[in-house]
Amino acid sequence: MGSDKQQMLGDDTPFYDLLHIDYDSPVKKVGNKYYLVDGVKYDKVTSILHHIPHPQLEAWYKRSTKEEIADDTAINLGKQVHTAIETKLKTGVFDENMWGIAIAKRMHSFQRWREEYNITFGPYTLEAPLYSHTWGVCGSADFTGYIDGELTIADWKTGNGIYDTYAIQVATYMHFYKEITGEEPKKGLIVCLQDEKVLTQVIPSFTVAEDLFQIFTSCVNMYRGWKEMGEIPLHTMEMDV
Repeated sequence: MGSDKQQMLGDDTPFYDLLHIDYDSPVKKVGNKYYLVDGVKYDKVTSILHHIPHPQLEAWYKRSTKEEIADDTAINLGKQVHTAIETKLKTGVFDENMWGIAIAKRMHSFQRWREEYNITFGPYTLEAPLYSHTWGVCGSADFTGYIDGELTIADWKTGNGIYDTYAIQVATYMHFYKEITGEEPKKGLIVCLQDEKVLTQVIPSFTVAEDLFQIFTSCVNMYRGWKEMGEIPLHTMEMDV
């Protein structure tokens, strides 16, 4: 491990983008479903994972009105929190007067989590595009770098809980990082920031990540199978028996 990778963040001193990931192909995001990797269309990791059943989301859809479903407040909140964390890590500054109460609460939770567990950040890059030529899939990891001295892929969430697909997503990024660089991340981390608390989930090793990645490959095959078959009209009927 090089000397740069031994450096640790002190009091939010940024070591932004010191990993120097060597990409063999340029990556460009196109719309909401695809990336262009060296000019070739690659499916998005999140587009594939959206096809996994989400019981909690399905229950929410059933009890929500059309107006509530169309409201993109939660999506915007997630995007703003990601931007706020990126700003904090890159500059060491978070001005809550610029962000509003909802964002400030989650950023306070983020800082309390760091302080309570004495979290240290080493060299890292944010929103790193990670892809697989083998699978033709690409995504961007919120955080790729060193946490407490260990190479870690991390993802920030802002929802009501941690769902199974989150671990599959981070494990997939861990696999892609190994495919690109030849180096195995030591662990994966999901951090779910809420108003008053922080939920975390750890993928403790690359071996566990590879087990989760096998689930993702099955999802890829299912997703592409449905795409090849095209739209299939499914009709649901209810009857008394």
